[in-house]
Amino acid sequence: MTPDTPVAVPRTDLHLYLLNSVALKLAGITRDTPDPPGGVIVRDANGEPTGIIKDNAKPLVERVIPPQTTEESIESVRGGIAHALSKGFAQVHVPDINWGSFHAIRAARAKGPLDLRFYCFVPIADWEKMVAIVAEEGRGDDWVRWGGVKALADGSLGSRTALFRQDYADAPGQHGVRVISLEDLRRFIPAADKAGLHVATHAIGDLANDDVLDVYAETVRRNGARDRRFRIEHAQHVSPTTIPRFARQQVIASVQPYHAIDDGRWAVKRIGPERLAGTYAFRSLIASGARVTFGSDWPVGPLDPIEGIHAAVTRETIDGANPQGWLPDQKVSVEQALIAYTVNNAYAGFQDDRVGVIAPGYYADLTCLDADPFTTDPERIRDIKVLRTIVGGRERYVA
Repeated sequence: MTPDTPVAVPRTDLHLYLLNSVALKLAGITRDTPDPPGGVIVRDANGEPTGIIKDNAKPLVERVIPPQTTEESIESVRGGIAHALSKGFAQVHVPDINWGSFHAIRAARAKGPLDLRFYCFVPIADWEKMVAIVAEEGRGDDWVRWGGVKALADGSLGSRTALFRQDYADAPGQHGVRVISLEDLRRFIPAADKAGLHVATHAIGDLANDDVLDVYAETVRRNGARDRRFRIEHAQHVSPTTIPRFARQQVIASVQPYHAIDDGRWAVKRIGPERLAGTYAFRSLIASGARVTFGSDWPVGPLDPIEGIHAAVTRETIDGANPQGWLPDQKVSVEQALIAYTVNNAYAGFQDDRVGVIAPGYYADLTCLDADPFTTDPERIRDIKVLRTIVGGRERYVA
């Protein structure tokens, strides 16, 4: 019991908080507090807030949570770097939805050299601020880069805020929320793109993915052809007829294999069996000619790419209930998974001319494993260990 201490517990997907009564009071959330656009304050039958708040309602409580000091933020970055290196990473992309990570990573870089490379995104609503930073400071260096912006088209499946055309199977009358309105997506994305920024957009539900693809197409028509490498982060639940659009529009599908074996335990309860045809459709996207990248969505999922490869290759849910794989027709090969984690991620970060492969003229960013994933039994891939991580030709981690 916490009768005197405010408590806000985030759901694992970070799209929902569970607040105790003290936190509700501190945040000023009452029965008279309206749902903000793109947010939900869950209420009981009498209209009283239950303590569950979703997506754009989260800032109501975040504004009263004391921020980290600069030193605390730098220490968090250093801890994250050590963890990433131990998992074999030479670089991470940080498509964040606030400025906290961007400032913390830059502050850590100002203190001295880093052992890990970063590519940072900031909220798309602040695209003009990023344009000003690029104009004044450039786009960073190959250790800390920026110039990307991220939009949120919807919420998450677990919180029932991912945006679908049809209602949730387990919540009639609900079909998700637009975290950023369609009108604002149509304003922000073309403007940021015209200014030369790299645009990524979070989209999980089928309607959200179609919305984003539509806006991307409109943007190309308005701003003209160029090498822009639009990304959709997650692309989790798409209509089968939508899958070919990724390749046709040259939009990168930035997906997270671990989410498939996690959500696979309960996704059918949320959306029913008929909408599973385009769910975590890794193999279909690759077969269509789309460029698919693999990531983690850490801390929502484990950072470990070995776990991600195992998830993509086997599709075995983490509860052990699908030993032959959940939606097994969407399994991919080890080679496809490794390409998605290396070559394609380099392309998705505009670095395919210097990282992603082992070749003359490329950076010596290397990961040494204790077993060959190509010859390891798929069931044993998750047991592969990182022996050492080399970044920029220097050994940064040794097991």
